[in-house]
Amino acid sequence: MNKITLSSIVIMSVIWVLGCLLVLGTELSTWFMHKDTVHDFSVVRSQSGVVYSYDKEDEVACLEVDTMHANISLGGIFETGGLYTRKRAKEFYDALPDQKPFAVLNGQFFNAGMSPATKLAFSVKSQGESILDYLDNDLPKRTFLVRADGGGEVREDYDSAWMQDASIQELIVGISPKTDMISNQSVGRTFVAVSGKKVYFFIAKARTFPEMLEILSRFALTPPEVVMLDGGPSSQYYVSGDANAYFWGWGVPHFVVISSK
Repeated sequence: MNKITLSSIVIMSVIWVLGCLLVLGTELSTWFMHKDTVHDFSVVRSQSGVVYSYDKEDEVACLEVDTMHANISLGGIFETGGLYTRKRAKEFYDALPDQKPFAVLNGQFFNAGMSPATKLAFSVKSQGESILDYLDNDLPKRTFLVRADGGGEVREDYDSAWMQDASIQELIVGISPKTDMISNQSVGRTFVAVSGKKVYFFIAKARTFPEMLEILSRFALTPPEVVMLDGGPSSQYYVSGDANAYFWGWGVPHFVVISSK
């Protein structure tokens, strides 16, 4: 009986070791296949409801927001004489009169009342109030919105009735990735994506669209969940207490403001 028991233990131990070696071999194979293309995001700072991480190799920042514990405001503008005052992210952050948020990042491009017009004005709503109810282009659109209960959503296209919907507190119209699916141009990019109660903001110094899709895939995010905000030299952000200011291009008229509840 003891011999049978001992034999069974030995056999099971050998099977377990072989199984572990198989799993380890698979993991090592995957690592060697992707070690030159996949780089992890390292957490730089976190606060209640917000995690700021950065991929140094790809020069991409991620702001992960849990909408149950943090607020997203799309009302980050300064207006002077009917025109929108352009600022860089750190300048905008420093000029905020109230308690400083965790982070700010570039939002959408306004050109209402500006000359020359560039046909890139998009509707924005914040804290239930319309900031800009104006569209001057027919680009394929997607809309990012935050409801009164804190939940975020990405919706196809745009419906002007959403501007009067009291259940929608924050809304920004962006560009659908359909406009950029095959773009191999490496430029600054700002993306917003939603997964459940979490909202992800990605700010890249210079990435192609396929590269951005690969980065999003690390967070199990796919194109239908993604809205493109203003990009190119506009892509920029600033995080409270961070000694670095990333991706300076030019001043922009609108910022997303992220703060803990």
